[in-house]
Amino acid sequence: MFGCFSACGACGVEQGKCDYTCPRKPSFWRDWVEVGGLEPKQRRELPTLELQLPLYVPMVRHGSNRDDALPLDVVALNTFDVMDSAAWARHASAASLRERFQIAPNAQILLVSVNQDRYIESFWAHRDEARLAALAQLGVSAMTTPNFSFFDDAPRLQSVRNFWRILRTAEDLADAGITPILHVNALSREDWRMWARVLRDNPAVRHVCKEFQTGLTDPQRAAEAIDSLRWLQDDVGRQLHPLVVGGRRVTHQVARHFSSFTIVDSVPFFATVKRKRIVVNGLSITQINNPTASEETLDALLQDNVQAYRKLVAVCATCNNVEIPEAFDEGEDIDDVVAI
Repeated sequence: MFGCFSACGACGVEQGKCDYTCPRKPSFWRDWVEVGGLEPKQRRELPTLELQLPLYVPMVRHGSNRDDALPLDVVALNTFDVMDSAAWARHASAASLRERFQIAPNAQILLVSVNQDRYIESFWAHRDEARLAALAQLGVSAMTTPNFSFFDDAPRLQSVRNFWRILRTAEDLADAGITPILHVNALSREDWRMWARVLRDNPAVRHVCKEFQTGLTDPQRAAEAIDSLRWLQDDVGRQLHPLVVGGRRVTHQVARHFSSFTIVDSVPFFATVKRKRIVVNGLSITQINNPTASEETLDALLQDNVQAYRKLVAVCATCNNVEIPEAFDEGEDIDDVVAI
C-alpha cells in the first residue's frame, strides 16, 4: 500500500540516492509537470493498428553474417537498436533500415520498446518532435510504448507517474504519425482499471503489449498477468489483441482467453547467432550445435529456425492440456533485451 513510505527517509533521499518519484525530492513537481500535473488528462485519441499481425513475429537484432533479406511479411525490431542514446534514428530512410537489418523491402516493421530502464529513461529525456519525426520516416507500422517500470517497493506515485509516461509517449508517437501500442504495465487492480478507462476512451484500439520476461518469468505471476489481461478485455467489452513479448511458454494460456494474439521474441535469432539449430520436441525445443564454415552466411539457418519456432508456437496455441511448469528455464527462450 505504501511502498517505501513505510520507511520514509531510509532510502537516502536527503543524500540524493533515491530515484523514485517522491514528494521529499526537489524534482517532484518537475516530474509531474512532465506528465500534465497532479491531475493529468488524456489529450488526444489514439489510432488503431490496421495491420493484421500473425501469431508469431520474430525479432531481429542486426543483419551481421547474412547476405539475403529475411523473406517475412512482418518483423520485429528493438526500438533501442534503431535509435541511438540521444533518441535519434540511426537510419535516414526506410530502405537503409531494412538493408541494415537484412529484412525484405516490403516487410512490415513492428518496433518493440522493451529494454532496461537506462535506455527507456534516455528516450524519455531526449524525445521531441524532431526525433520522433525522424523515426516516423523509417516506415514502421507500429511501436510499443516503452515499458516504464512499476516497482513493488516504490511509492505509489512512481507507478502512477509511469502510467502517464506510457500514455504521454503513445500520444507523442501518434502526433508523429507512428501507431502506438500501449504497454500495459500494472501492479494492482487499480492500475488495470486505469488501463480500462484509457481503452474505453479509445474505442478503436485493440492491441496492447505485455512483457513476460524479468518479473513475469515466475509462472504464478505470469498466470495472474494473463488473468488481468482477460479481465481488461471483459471490462472494456471488446476483443483485445495482446502482443506477448518473451512469453512463448504461456501461449496456451493466452489462447484460452483471446481469439487473436501475437508472440514476439528473438529466440530463433539468438539461436542462429550462436550457431544453434532449433529442433522441436513436442511442446518444447532443443537447440543443437550447428557449426558453420568460415565464409558461410547464417541466412538459411535463420530461416529454418524461424519456421521451426513458428510451427511450435502454432502447436502451443491449440493445445489446452499443458502442465504449467514450476519454474521457467531462462536459458531457453527468454530474450536478451540489452541493446546492442
